[in-house]
Amino acid sequence: MFIAFLAGILLGILYFGGLYVTVNHMKRTRHPALLMMGSFIFRMAVLLFGFYLLRNGGAYHMIIALFAVILVKFVMVAMVRRTIGKPGPEDKGGEKT
Repeated sequence: MFIAFLAGILLGILYFGGLYVTVNHMKRTRHPALLMMGSFIFRMAVLLFGFYLLRNGGAYHMIIALFAVILVKFVMVAMVRRTIGKPGPEDKGGEKT
């Protein structure tokens, strides 16, 4: 059970960390759509292969790994929000001052 949780954390870091890196590199590439699609296919292949390896542990282990992936998503979103700053009033539809 603990191994499934750690595997889910690793898969989440690989998936969402790869997404973060891809989005940061989109400004510097000539073909951002190709980069995004290629990154998505690779990240999804890694994620699905990880869950394929966890299938021998049964559905319970896969659910625990999925929970860990979702947990990593929430942690990474919070980290990114902290690095880019909180949205200002102009981002919320308010008037600019």
